[in-house]
Amino acid sequence: LLGAGPVKSVLSSDGRTLCILNERQRTVSFLNTRDNVITGAAQIDQDGQDLAFSNDNSKIYVVHKSKDKLNIIDTSTKRIIKTLSVPSRPVGLVALRKVDKIYAITEESNELLFIDPEDGIKDRVTLSFIPMHLSISPVPDEKLIFIGGRTLSGYILVVFDRLTKEVKILSQPDKATLFLLPLYVW
Repeated sequence: LLGAGPVKSVLSSDGRTLCILNERQRTVSFLNTRDNVITGAAQIDQDGQDLAFSNDNSKIYVVHKSKDKLNIIDTSTKRIIKTLSVPSRPVGLVALRKVDKIYAITEESNELLFIDPEDGIKDRVTLSFIPMHLSISPVPDEKLIFIGGRTLSGYILVVFDRLTKEVKILSQPDKATLFLLPLYVW
């Protein structure tokens, strides 16, 4: 059994560990993928929103939308070793694979945050939409970060270039607002 209310999972870069974020149980479960055995769980103090492995798989990062924070969990002890403040309701998280750096998106302030796990937030990019999902390019240079979100007229997909800090729209809806149907409950 993984835990109560599994909502997200992330695989380590070596493929040996799958971490599962359990919302109702407020834990992160560690699954050994070689023999499909749960090796332990890290207790988190609030419901988690998203998680990511550090570049060397030694840490798990967990953002908490309701508490505006990021927990850093040691994968060997399965304990929180540090907590950073991440304001404005963080909803998504990615970690770079070559260096120990993190990007997060915030729902309340519509920002992309660049976070150093040692020092906290280093840079912010304001987005013109409400971000919902975040992923990083699979190519080795990790230059591009993809952000999915929504506007008044529908869903949008943009790409952020980490080197030039340019935000480019890949897909967007028409400018007209969404057609809303009334809902009747009998």
